[in-house]
Amino acid sequence: MKLRAIFFDLDKTLWTFSDPDGRQKIYALQGQKLVEILEKHGVSVRWDPVFMGSVVGNGIWSAERAEYYSTAIPPRYGEILRKIVEFWNGEAPNVDWDEVYRALYVEEAPLKTVYPDVLPALARLKESGLKLGVISNRTMGGEPFLREWRNTELAKYFDDIVVSCDVGYMKPHPEIFRIAMRRLEVEPEESMMVGDLLRADVIGAKWAGLTAVWINREGQENNYPSVKPDFEIKDFGELLRIVMEDESL
Repeated sequence: MKLRAIFFDLDKTLWTFSDPDGRQKIYALQGQKLVEILEKHGVSVRWDPVFMGSVVGNGIWSAERAEYYSTAIPPRYGEILRKIVEFWNGEAPNVDWDEVYRALYVEEAPLKTVYPDVLPALARLKESGLKLGVISNRTMGGEPFLREWRNTELAKYFDDIVVSCDVGYMKPHPEIFRIAMRRLEVEPEESMMVGDLLRADVIGAKWAGLTAVWINREGQENNYPSVKPDFEIKDFGELLRIVMEDESL
C-alpha cells in the first residue's frame, strides 16, 4: 500500500521553546495558580509560588517518567498533585484534585517557536493529499490545550491530534499509535511517524507497524544499536525528499 498518513511528534519535532527558561516560567505560573487555590481553601502555604511550581512540575514529570518506563500508561495526575502538596506543605485540603490539576493549565504556545523548515514542508505534504496527525506525550491536555492548539499556526495543517494524557497511553505504547490511525482511518503499512526520540517515537512506531523516521536536528549519535529507524533526517526538507521521491512509499 502507498503512504496515506504521516504522524508527527510535537515538541522538538514541530516546535521548541524559544526561551531556554520557558519550562520554568510555566512552572512558576502554575505555582501561582496553586497557591491561590490553596489559600482560597483556607490553607496557609509555606513556600513561594516559584518554589511550589517547581516541586509540582518536577514531581509530576518524575511520576510520569516512572510510568513511561514501566507501563507507558499516564499516572493519576490529580493524586500525584495531592501527594506533592501534602508532603511539601504539610497539609492538603479535601478537594477534587483532578479539578485542581486541570486548573493549573498554562498556555505554552506563546513560549514556543516553530522550526523554520516545518510550515513549508507541511504545506507541501498537505497539498499532496496526505493525511497529517500529531501524537504527543503531554502531562496536560483536554479542552484547554485543544483551544490553544487550534489557535497556533500549525493546527490548520493537521487532521487530528492525539494527546497521551487524554487517551490514557503514552508513546511508545502501541495503542496510542493505533488510536491515531483509527481516527484517520489508515492502516500501519500506510502510515509514517516522525519524531525526535528514539525510545518513544521510533520504537513506538515500529511496535505499531508504522514506518519510523527519526528527526535528528542536532546530529546526535544513536547510542542504541538495537533501535533502527527506517529513515534518519536532519530537517523537514529531507522528509519531503523521502516522501516525494521514494517510490516504495
